[in-house]
Amino acid sequence: MSFISVLSKLKTKLEKIHPDLVFEFSPIFEDGTREFVISAATFILLDNVLGEYHTEMSLSRIDKKKLNENEVNSLFPIKALPKVIQDYLLELNN
Repeated sequence: MSFISVLSKLKTKLEKIHPDLVFEFSPIFEDGTREFVISAATFILLDNVLGEYHTEMSLSRIDKKKLNENEVNSLFPIKALPKVIQDYLLELNN
């Protein structure tokens, strides 16, 4: 069985558990090992936008809701999210 077919089967199995689950491999460490990480795609996106520390320390959960097409013009662009979160946390702590 090829490496690609193993990855494909793994992806299929993870999607059966939950469609937002994704996997990744770390770089190879000095000792020749690497980590295998399974996580939710939403948290990976937020790790990249906000930074892993702030995602892990500031968010306890992410509630998903269906997009209301009438509200599209009031949404923030993803690059504005760090400032939106920072302002929210400042307001929450004051």
